[in-house]
Amino acid sequence: MPDQTSEEAYRSLLQHSRELTWTAGLQALLGWDQQVTMPPEAAEAHSMMSSIIARIVQRKAVDPRVGAWLQTAGSEEWALTESANLREWKRDYEKAVKLPEDFVAKQAELASKAYEVWQQARERNDFGVFAPVLAEVVAMARQEADYYQYDGERYDALLDIFEPGLTVVRCEALFADLRHQLIPVIREILKSQPEKPDLFGSMDFPADRQAVFNRRVAADLGFDFEAGRLDETIHPFTNGIACGDTRITTNYRLADPLDTLFSTIHETGHGLYEQGVSADGTPAGQACSMAVHESQSRLYENEVGKGRPFWQHRLSAFNREFGTSVDLDDVMRRVNRVEPGLIRIKADEVTYNLHIIIRFEIERDLLREEMDVTDMPRVWREKYKEYLGVEVTDDLCGALQDVHWSDGLFGYFPTYALGNVYAAQLFHALKKDMPEVESSLAAGDFKTLHGWLREKIYVHGRVYMPDELIERATGSPVSTSYLIDYLRKKYLSM
Repeated sequence: MPDQTSEEAYRSLLQHSRELTWTAGLQALLGWDQQVTMPPEAAEAHSMMSSIIARIVQRKAVDPRVGAWLQTAGSEEWALTESANLREWKRDYEKAVKLPEDFVAKQAELASKAYEVWQQARERNDFGVFAPVLAEVVAMARQEADYYQYDGERYDALLDIFEPGLTVVRCEALFADLRHQLIPVIREILKSQPEKPDLFGSMDFPADRQAVFNRRVAADLGFDFEAGRLDETIHPFTNGIACGDTRITTNYRLADPLDTLFSTIHETGHGLYEQGVSADGTPAGQACSMAVHESQSRLYENEVGKGRPFWQHRLSAFNREFGTSVDLDDVMRRVNRVEPGLIRIKADEVTYNLHIIIRFEIERDLLREEMDVTDMPRVWREKYKEYLGVEVTDDLCGALQDVHWSDGLFGYFPTYALGNVYAAQLFHALKKDMPEVESSLAAGDFKTLHGWLREKIYVHGRVYMPDELIERATGSPVSTSYLIDYLRKKYLSM
């Protein structure tokens, strides 16, 4: 390679980063297709396509020219954004070169296969159907962590993929603090909360009617349907395919449109973040981390969507659309009902983190090889009884309920709890900076909310590390106290 100046090397990295981002977008599109539109008979071919595109992405990610460009560009002082891009390119490259290409391809092929087996296991309500392929996924997750290497323990290497700097030690401290503070709050709420209102009786809510209403809500919140779409899937998710192409999904529950609505609002929060970053193919134009991403979806779902101001504006449209006549107080009691249950995505915001703690402990023990995949249903039952006081009745509402492990996403779940912590802290700062925000929400105006998040979170991409981004946005170091205070004020004063 001819000698380059640091500026030329940076431009080479910039072009390479954009090409890699677009190629990874094809990989994301393939994943979206499998979960939304793919015909069942295409599963085997899809698995092979996943393997091939994973090889292509990996080859591009480990291109040896990247190392040379990084070394040359790193010899100069750069402005904030360029320095952040170089830092993140180096981090991504150093991770990528540790994974053999054959391993990456096999992992992608296995994930595609595992997703299909997971669906079959759910249809049969039998974890035993999923267990053999899940054991393969776990073995590959352990191998991936070993390839990355780690200073603490194996699980740290996987946590760091989704949340830079997150470790088992930090998770254990965070979760111990949350459990210690949440359990008394839950007990106090359960002693005093009013009876659960029956809003809908035996009514049925057709999916097509729900689809119209949910699309309207997403658009009102700010989701741009000229640059995105909303579809149905088994387990809702969001995929930022490319600039101008953000795809959100939901799942229509015919007996309760509120469950569907909050699923949609949650994914809309993710979608707004994807549409809010610059998406220029550089780290500075990408989401900061999975916990920051989750903070956006949880803030929209809980602090906004389950708040009184949102329903002051939205309830009349809801009643018109579905032919109901529910009143505001009953809706607030229903959507803010605290009720320990079995299903994570249906959990109330007070008990939700206990679901995450259970998954974290299972993942940690699997990675430590202190637990076997075949033990998961038993351990799941025991932990749900201990932490939430509920009996797990079958595999469908037990260890088969989440799609994440079929994808090999070990280390992802803890970011959900950290995202809740971030969301509460951000919403506290928002109300302090913009005292008019709740009156704006009650008037159906989400521009104040969206503008503040865009300024504080979206436009910064990965320029700052997650903790630094949250501290800069809120003026305080990350703390669980904002989440606990928010829950106490909301639920113990109702």
